[in-house]
Amino acid sequence: TEDLPADASCTMMPVPATGQTTFVFEGKLWAVDDTGEFACLADLEGRNPSWIQWSPDGDEVLIGPDVVLRNDGRFVETGYFPENRALRWSEPTGKALIAPNAQTGHLVWRNAHDSTDRIDVSFMDRTTAAVYHPAGKHIVAAGTGGDGLGEGIFLASNRGANPTRLGSIEHGEVTGLAFDPTGDSFTFL
Repeated sequence: TEDLPADASCTMMPVPATGQTTFVFEGKLWAVDDTGEFACLADLEGRNPSWIQWSPDGDEVLIGPDVVLRNDGRFVETGYFPENRALRWSEPTGKALIAPNAQTGHLVWRNAHDSTDRIDVSFMDRTTAAVYHPAGKHIVAAGTGGDGLGEGIFLASNRGANPTRLGSIEHGEVTGLAFDPTGDSFTFL
């Protein structure tokens, strides 16, 4: 932190071709590139999130689950509660977000730039975690299926149609899902 410029102006900028590492420190979003140069990307205006998540194209970033920081520097509310840690970007564009509703377990899709544009895409009785396939055509989700067989992992279209059970969960519940970049396999916690 001693390498961070104290008087740095903050400006969102494109991700360098060689990549960067980003982090939040003292209410600002910082980046460090492969040469070790630091840049302040945004003053988070009093926000100090416990996590951030970049969109698939690297243009925008979730500042916790309740706010998107757009590439023009504006903050947009997502419509999700700050406690919701299961929020994920749509693939491949990042124009939408999905997450299970904490109270009902319904899987909710929202436009990343207009929280009133909302669709219930539930295909299970209760969803605990969900993720888009990298191609964006399907969703894999975990939770309690409507088939009476208990906890499992399911595949459906990106709007929740044609659900298929991929496997059952014997003990506990799945709290995280992730695809490998090719979309050929996924992991779960």
